[in-house]
Amino acid sequence: MHADVIARLESRRGNVLRTLEHIRSQQREVAANTEWKDLCAQRRRSELLSELFGWYKLKLERIDHAIERVASEPVPRLSRAGQPRAS
Repeated sequence: MHADVIARLESRRGNVLRTLEHIRSQQREVAANTEWKDLCAQRRRSELLSELFGWYKLKLERIDHAIERVASEPVPRLSRAGQPRAS
């Protein structure tokens, strides 16, 4: 049960890491492109990418915390019906 949850969280973590890498490459592209006709648009694009990066970074931290929490929880003992036993 814990293994399934951890596997899903690790899969999500991989997706978030790939998204962060893509955002980072877009940030480099915006910074390297000196041919913007509208500097205000460049600044807005840069700010948007920065905000997205921060949001996904926070998401990654929450996923990491969830993985640690699930991994440290004891595996519940199951009754014969497959349901966790009442304590």
